[in-house]
Amino acid sequence: MDVSLKSGGKMDRTKFEERKPLWKPNETHGMVMKKFKKRIVEKYNLQAGNYWDLYDWSVDHIPELWAEIWDYSGIIYSKPYDK
Repeated sequence: MDVSLKSGGKMDRTKFEERKPLWKPNETHGMVMKKFKKRIVEKYNLQAGNYWDLYDWSVDHIPELWAEIWDYSGIIYSKPYDK
């Protein structure tokens, strides 16, 4: 699978958007993403108008992203997330 990257290691959105999706979320999956995005927007005062804004934040804030995923998803773990 060819993944095109921009400088700085970010996806080239043009080539990415030309690809045929392997899977499209149903309404339930979309709501989960919207709730997670809302949580990030409110907690980090992010101006995220769309998925790509959230993507850009996630690439620039990897430790915070994973800490939020652990907390939001309710993962049961023996020790807390560590950067």
